[in-house]
Amino acid sequence: MTRQTSAPPVRVLGIGLATAAGRGWAALKAALEDGRPLPSPNLSAEALLFEALEDMNLGPLPQDAGLIFATASGALAGDWARWHVEALAGAPSPPPSRPRQAPGDALAARLGVLGPRANVSLACASGTAALGVALDWLQAGRARVVVVAAVDVVCPFVSAGFEALKLVDPQGCRPLTPGSRGFHLGAAAILVLAVGEGGVQLSGAASAQDAWHPLTPHPEGRGLIDAARLALARGGGHTAQLVSIHGTGTPANDQAEAAALHALFGEDRPPLQALKPVLGHTMGAAGLVEAAALVLSLGDSQPVGWPESRVSEEAPQAGISWSMAFGGVNAAVVFSLEPGAGLPVPPPVAVVTQRATVAEVQASPSGEDPSHVAARRALLDLAPPPDAGVILSAPRGSILADLRHHARLVREGPASSRPEPSPLRSPARR
Repeated sequence: MTRQTSAPPVRVLGIGLATAAGRGWAALKAALEDGRPLPSPNLSAEALLFEALEDMNLGPLPQDAGLIFATASGALAGDWARWHVEALAGAPSPPPSRPRQAPGDALAARLGVLGPRANVSLACASGTAALGVALDWLQAGRARVVVVAAVDVVCPFVSAGFEALKLVDPQGCRPLTPGSRGFHLGAAAILVLAVGEGGVQLSGAASAQDAWHPLTPHPEGRGLIDAARLALARGGGHTAQLVSIHGTGTPANDQAEAAALHALFGEDRPPLQALKPVLGHTMGAAGLVEAAALVLSLGDSQPVGWPESRVSEEAPQAGISWSMAFGGVNAAVVFSLEPGAGLPVPPPVAVVTQRATVAEVQASPSGEDPSHVAARRALLDLAPPPDAGVILSAPRGSILADLRHHARLVREGPASSRPEPSPLRSPARR
């Protein structure tokens, strides 16, 4: 990636989050401060994306708005898992044909995006690398506004791969801790609105390839060091006062990340943020979620990861977030906060919610309940079990037929047996 020093600034103006903690930053920050690992939300990729969209409360986009969609598995995860289960049950069917970027296509249709589009799939560095593409587009004038979206969900197909690599730690993710073996998997979706004015500045971005091994980074963190140094240099030489680390807790990644931290900061290392111990590894979405947490921590007098010994110090004004991935991929982004800048807090949106089982939705007569008619169309692609719960919701006052964009599956059993809390967060904590 090339950066022009005279290029116009690029800023983050809005963020929408849907994670295991629930919807929005307040829920995520509370969960991170609590520190206990959360079970993954059991929702489709499209459902999580639309949850994040509702959290952002995004208004109309200009005609030249662009969309960059980042994912590791995308639609493939759930589709292949369903096909595998059917095959084991003796019900052979054609292999899945939906493209990986299908959730991004659904989001583009929902937003009415007419400008440039791109799909970024660089394993666990996808979200971070997508921010670099957005920075390029905006500085080159390809679009005035870019929505960067990322999502990944957990399924047996993906879990089996990480289990086979022995990267899952039953004791949880404990990055940079002796004895840590890995992580647990999680699911998340996020949208970031990047524009040319206002908000927190996306100062610099870079990626680097260490070409060391298909599955492990260079033990000295060379690729990560290169990406971080380039991003900091292109970001105007900001000093990182907060670092959002990749933090998977695997022995190879811990070794590389510790080496990079020492090479970049020496003994005067800034405070670190690590989200995977709580959210799990959200794969292609991880980098974008972690970057968003960093953005929302700038200017906060007590951000997540800020030690008590530094509470009296000035709130962090700049930080760096980075990711590492299979294939030797490393990516980093730098954010800075100018005096008086910050992210506007969107007003709460009143939501109308209904609950039903899949069987009830599919059996309702045409015309009796418009929301059920709309939901039936949304359920066709998901093929859930009949007793799965369906939650239908829409902003108060919107057209009920639009609920097809908000149908969310909850595979916890019949809707009547479930408690009322948000389907994004299981009532029982691990």
